[in-house]
Amino acid sequence: MEKLTNEENQLIKDFHLHLEANLYDDPSKSNVIVIRHAFTQQNKDQHIYEIKRGGIFKQDPEWRQLMLDEVYFDTPLHNVGIHQCLANQEKVNEIDFEVVLVSPLQRTLQTCLYLFQNHPNRQKIHFLIYPLVSEGVCATSCLAYETNTSLRERMTKLAQSYNINLDFSLLDQKQVDFMWQLEQIQDEKIQGKYKDCLQKIKDEKEYRQFIIQEMTDSFPHFFENWELMFKRAQVANKEISQFIQKYPNIVNNTKKLGIVTHSHFITCMTAKGFNHDGIADGIVLKNCQIAPVFIE
Repeated sequence: MEKLTNEENQLIKDFHLHLEANLYDDPSKSNVIVIRHAFTQQNKDQHIYEIKRGGIFKQDPEWRQLMLDEVYFDTPLHNVGIHQCLANQEKVNEIDFEVVLVSPLQRTLQTCLYLFQNHPNRQKIHFLIYPLVSEGVCATSCLAYETNTSLRERMTKLAQSYNINLDFSLLDQKQVDFMWQLEQIQDEKIQGKYKDCLQKIKDEKEYRQFIIQEMTDSFPHFFENWELMFKRAQVANKEISQFIQKYPNIVNNTKKLGIVTHSHFITCMTAKGFNHDGIADGIVLKNCQIAPVFIE
């Protein structure tokens, strides 16, 4: 593990980051523990932009580049993010997990492995890669890249070095594994495009170019907008609720179900609703922050 450089320590100071995040609430109050991924390379560049510009200006070409540049495909953790995971291991180690659902994006897989690498029960926990809890398709940093091929190989190798087993079986069930994000968007028009893609698109490179064009056409709005993310989060909550019933230890609250996921998705899955003003009262977590929630 690389030590933090002087430049990275200065970055932590300048961005008012914290390696160790406060618990959002008492974990004993819930059956589910949600964890936001740690600090990423794209998070760093976005912080630099916001400090330089004094905010976010969606029509700014530089902001557009941050959202759409291919250099950010499935952005990885920054070294600061890895150290956030290490700093929060003790909190995670104190929680008795039976199952942990993990978004298939690179930053959440990394966060999961670095957080749980020393968990006392890590060999007994079922780490299930769970596509429904991925981030909205709103920027190239959120666009999956070789999820079920090279990324799977690298993450499986890292997991094995920590005696952790990652279960990718849900991705294996997809009709076309690299189109998994498009398949789960809760919109009839987009599902029509998905069916067209099944007929016309031959490989993942061609598919990524299609999605980038869709995101470009939608910009400055998200391709999978807040309303669609909220709808998908409700589908996920219902499915997770049914999933929990298979585990008596989670039902009786002697063990927890964990979810390693993303900022926007956490806000949507914990929101009270969606209206003309947008998402109502969803939780907003900092990088690598842990929050208990209750899913009935």
